Amino acid sequence: MADFTHDQARRAIDGGLAFRRQCAARPIAIAVVDSGGHLVAAAREDEVGFLRTELAINKAWSCMAYGRSTGAMQKRIAGHDHWMMAATGMVAGHRLIASPGGVVALDQYGRRVGAVGVANATNDEEIAIQAIEAAGLVADTDTPE
Repeated sequence: MADFTHDQARRAIDGGLAFRRQCAARPIAIAVVDSGGHLVAAAREDEVGFLRTELAINKAWSCMAYGRSTGAMQKRIAGHDHWMMAATGMVAGHRLIASPGGVVALDQYGRRVGAVGVANATNDEEIAIQAIEAAGLVADTDTPE
C-alpha cells in the first residue's frame, strides 16, 4: 500500500501554512497521517492552543478510520448523533471527528495514501485541500465507501 512520504508531508504542511497566510485565516495546526492513520508530520503555528494539534491529527486519522473526508462524514451522519457518540467512544477511543478539516489524499493512481487534518481556521477543509495539492497529490473530499 502506498503511503504519504515524509517529503510529501513536509510539502503539504508548508503549502497549507502558506495558503493559510495567503487567505489571512487564523493560525492553524496541521497534521499528516499515512494510510494506516499513523502520524507522519505535524506543525502548530504560534498562538494556536496545544489541543488544536490533537484535533488536526484526529481529523486526519478519522479520514483513514472512516474512509472519507471529515466534512463528508459530517454530512453523512447528520441526524445520527447517537451513533456517532457510540462509535467515537466505544470503538474509536474518542478520536473520531466529524467536522470539516480532514481530507483524504490520493496518489496518481487513485490510491489512498493518507490524509491531512487542519484545525483552528474557519476554512480548515480548504486549507487541507491546498496542502494535499502542494504535496503533488489529489485531494478527495467525498471518497465513496
